[in-house]
Amino acid sequence: MGLNISAYSNLKKIDCVFNADQEPINPKTRKRISGNYFMVYANEIFPNRERPLIDKGIYRYDRFISFHAGSYSGYSRWREQLAEMSGWESSKFEQYGTMVDSFQATACNAESGPFQELLCFSDCEGVIGTVASIKLANDFREFQIKANTFADDWFKVKYGEWRNCFELASKNGAVDFH
Repeated sequence: MGLNISAYSNLKKIDCVFNADQEPINPKTRKRISGNYFMVYANEIFPNRERPLIDKGIYRYDRFISFHAGSYSGYSRWREQLAEMSGWESSKFEQYGTMVDSFQATACNAESGPFQELLCFSDCEGVIGTVASIKLANDFREFQIKANTFADDWFKVKYGEWRNCFELASKNGAVDFH
């Protein structure tokens, strides 16, 4: 168990309806849609992260890559490292009745900044669309040299995988958390 990530490029919305099993079908032929497609899930806790895609929209894609981001706790540790590496200040917040220090919490209380769209997003489900993917791809490029100096090899491997996903998704695509 844990967080899996898929990235897609060159998305094109498919005109479809859904059958009784909630599978996409062609509205004219009533045949099931086949081939390379995915459904957008816009996580309502993080509004507009899916832009310009439409929630529950079905999209074809040209290219697709995926990776395992780690366990949920491992991914949270990685994001905390990312927040620290990218210069966010540490702040306190309450977690399970205890005050803890967190770089990521500071990012979640901000409206913008390095990696903010990823640091303040779900750790289990939702889609980050092209708009945020372009910004995040730029952040990953900008901080690559600093990430290369990070002592944790696992952090560097995951940094590269995330960078690849957002670079792909910046080409009219999306990153799907599942």
